[in-house]
Amino acid sequence: MIGACLAMLMAGAGSSLADETGQKTINGMAQVLDADTLLVNDREVRLYGISAPRLTDWPWGPFARAALDSFAHGKEVNCLVVETDRNHRPVARCLMPGDDLVGDKTLGEVMIRAGWATHQRLATHGRAGTDMTERYDDAEDDARARTVGIWGLK
Repeated sequence: MIGACLAMLMAGAGSSLADETGQKTINGMAQVLDADTLLVNDREVRLYGISAPRLTDWPWGPFARAALDSFAHGKEVNCLVVETDRNHRPVARCLMPGDDLVGDKTLGEVMIRAGWATHQRLATHGRAGTDMTERYDDAEDDARARTVGIWGLK
């Protein structure tokens, strides 16, 4: 634990390194590219376990991107890389330390709960250390019940 803390201090802000378990992390200020992709430390990072409308999906795409922008743009994020997608981008669970709005939720869970993304169940089911299935399902059920985001647009 102390070694991981020292590594983070020595690496400074905007770093990409391994945590104490050896899992890769990408940390830095977030820029929002679309509704499920961030630019962190000059790397595209796709949010783990969600599917969100593309920018070209009118009218949902621009609204979904604006939602993620309101949650994350210009804020410090810590992303724990789970896998790499077919475009060779890291796919990660991204958290915002100390953010009152997001709290202990991943940005993926926040987007699902806000109704601007859906749970990509095949991606999250049964992965050791990454299973977000129950949390993401609860978030999607909540968004549907409140008819927010894509669930409220007709």
